[in-house]
This record gives sequence, C-alpha cells and structure tokens, in this order.
Amino acid sequence: MSINEAMSTCFKNGIKVYPVIYGKKHKIEYSLNGKSQTRYEKILQNSKEISIAMKKTYVYLANKTLK
Repeated sequence: MSINEAMSTCFKNGIKVYPVIYGKKHKIEYSLNGKSQTRYEKILQNSKEISIAMKKTYVYLANKTLK
C-alpha cells in the first residue's frame, strides 16, 4: 500500500498521525476522531526518522482498519 492510499484511508476513518515533542526530540502519536490513542515509545532523533516512522504508522493503521 502506498503512503497516499494509507493516509487517505486513515483520514476517511478519522485517524491522524503526528509527531509530538519529547524534550529536544520527538515521538509519534496518533489520534482517532480527535482523541489521543497511542504515543509510541521510540524516541526519534531527526526529521528523516520522523518521516519514516509516520509513513510506517500510517500504513500499519490503514491495513489494520481495512481488515
């Protein structure tokens, strides 16, 4: 599944994935219909890691939603 398809599926189902500040670094969190659901524990160092983690999270959640 492409990232565009995954994001579209997530948005249609009220799921949003975003980075949150954790000290001087970031973690990935997602919300369902505006309510925070999960904040992942992995600490991300830079914008490249954030982009990769967000892509993987969108694809995972889209696949989970479609099942």
